[in-house]
Amino acid sequence: MSRKVLLVGCGQLGSRHLQALVCVDTVTQIVVVDPYPASLELGRRRVEEVPSRRRDMQISWVNTVGTEAKGADLCVLATQARGRGALLQEVAQKTGCRNFLIEKVVAQSVAEYEDMLAFVRRHDLRVWVNCKTRAYRIHRYIKSRLNPAEAMTFTAIGGNHGLGNNGVHEADIFVFHDGCSELSLQGQKLSERLSPSKRGPEVMDLGGILFGVSDKGSEFIVSFSDAHNSPDMITITTPSARFVVDHLARFAMESYPADNWVWKPVVLDENWAVSHMTKDFAEQIMEKGVCLLPTLEECFPAHKFILGSLYPQFSRLAGCRDGVCPIT
Repeated sequence: MSRKVLLVGCGQLGSRHLQALVCVDTVTQIVVVDPYPASLELGRRRVEEVPSRRRDMQISWVNTVGTEAKGADLCVLATQARGRGALLQEVAQKTGCRNFLIEKVVAQSVAEYEDMLAFVRRHDLRVWVNCKTRAYRIHRYIKSRLNPAEAMTFTAIGGNHGLGNNGVHEADIFVFHDGCSELSLQGQKLSERLSPSKRGPEVMDLGGILFGVSDKGSEFIVSFSDAHNSPDMITITTPSARFVVDHLARFAMESYPADNWVWKPVVLDENWAVSHMTKDFAEQIMEKGVCLLPTLEECFPAHKFILGSLYPQFSRLAGCRDGVCPIT
């Protein structure tokens, strides 16, 4: 069966999604939407960089979502977070598409996220969020080794990658491992200055530390300093297992009481590039109606925790209103 895919947003990240989509065997048509000519040109260049792409792929390059996008089997939303909820509704109503893969941050406020959830439920849409760390084999292995009845202490510590933007990833992987449905803020120490973003003047972030507790009693500590740029490292500690993971260094260790808590290496040999992983996600969604990414509903606890925790500081430092955190 031939498939049509709609890609909305073809910047640095969207063009990587595109590199994956042109390799999906069943996809014969892609409609790429971006209002900026430079982004469309970037997409064209990056398609040419993929030697394994389908040579008979029909790609349309347009500025707005129009009639050519109707009947899409999957829509990938790779725009910035601002206005994501309205964009999702517009695409669904104009195209009739029911399957979506959307970038994180899903929304810039808890209220907007809740509106998206209500719309998706009302129109029976299926939406997955590109918090792809859940899909890493290392984290599926770790989850298989954890006792779901035990509480854990989870830490994610790094440099100035952004407590908001990357904090969503860390909170989501914590929720994945803990199996919780709620994460409550217990303490925080946030930076008194805003961190600028290369994505533009309307996008910013914060450094600092957040401490949360799940409804299961597990502890979540996430710290991103704005004083240095060291890569993040994750630790997971339970009564019956310990893990350390450094994604950038491709380094992981595990430890168990039966072995006197001696650390042993875990092999990491995965390709985590968006240009690779999105191919699998797109195939799974269109052929099976499932994928390893979290659904919009599953990703809500992480967003609620991060957005709710950071908004008061964004309001004080940047004058933000209506619960909006200007992260993406």
